Amino acid sequence: YPLRRQRQMCIRDRVKDIMAKDLITLSPNDTVQDFISLMEKYYIHEVIVLDKDKLKGSVRYLTLTKKYVANPSKTKIGSIMDFPPPAVSPDTDVETAAQKLLEAGVRLMPVIEKNSVIGIISIADIIKNACRDESFRKTAVKDIMTYPEVIGREDDIGKARFIMRQANISRLPVVDDSGKTVGILTAYDLLKVIKAKERMNWFSMASEMDKLSRLPVTVVMSKKIPSIKAQESISSVARKMINKNYSGVVITKNSMPIGIVTMKDMLEFYVSGLKKEGLYYQIVGLEDEDDFVMKTVERMITDSMKKLSRFLELQYFIVHVKKRETGLN
Repeated sequence: YPLRRQRQMCIRDRVKDIMAKDLITLSPNDTVQDFISLMEKYYIHEVIVLDKDKLKGSVRYLTLTKKYVANPSKTKIGSIMDFPPPAVSPDTDVETAAQKLLEAGVRLMPVIEKNSVIGIISIADIIKNACRDESFRKTAVKDIMTYPEVIGREDDIGKARFIMRQANISRLPVVDDSGKTVGILTAYDLLKVIKAKERMNWFSMASEMDKLSRLPVTVVMSKKIPSIKAQESISSVARKMINKNYSGVVITKNSMPIGIVTMKDMLEFYVSGLKKEGLYYQIVGLEDEDDFVMKTVERMITDSMKKLSRFLELQYFIVHVKKRETGLN
């Protein structure tokens, strides 16, 4: 399935040209509360973990939504951290780094030289660099946005976290009775409530009875909503997001939410336009499944691509998997 669409690159940059050299890191002996503080201060989702300058792993916000942490101020990072993310060298080209980020499903990767971490390259770094690309300047953001899940301003936090978990998303536009956007609720806003209770089992069934889950979303939502129109270029929207340190924005029409665009959506678009042979595909939502499940899904995808290729010129194939609770053991 040849990928025929090509994109015009301005400069073939290397990772060392765009990476961040000021490292934000944790050690295995730091606490979950230290991680929360870094997330709030720098508005980041992932942090690498070093022990005596050696890469030991990474810790992600996503991990905190899946694991029970009874006491964030005492729980060590080493007990919840994930395996180290893939690394790149400073001389790796940006295109290769972008593909590795997308394939691994992470937001950042360490840059390693002579067994030492000398920098970090993130999705935001790559998107900022890609804003010069012709495809980013000529493509409207409506072409990559996804239809948004929304929540009413009278709904409670418990309902919001349920929607986020079921849909595997990290932000919800908040609308009034007429459907107009009045705010946005993100995973960071939920952290305000989690921090107040010094607990991290926010998505567990036990927290359903917590009185804080019955608070209206307006208590913690953000009212600062950037004005993003569907006709704006990806380049324009990306710059707004980077300047405001947003990982996602709401696209509106007549003040009503019609789409969501994230940095990851932009990375997918960037990778989809890279000049290469064959078809690139990605599976999102099965990161924790075993090899048997992944191989089964890959066979299903291959069969689907063969059928679709008979009447479509396939360029990029993304499968988003949503898990549902069945109540069965």
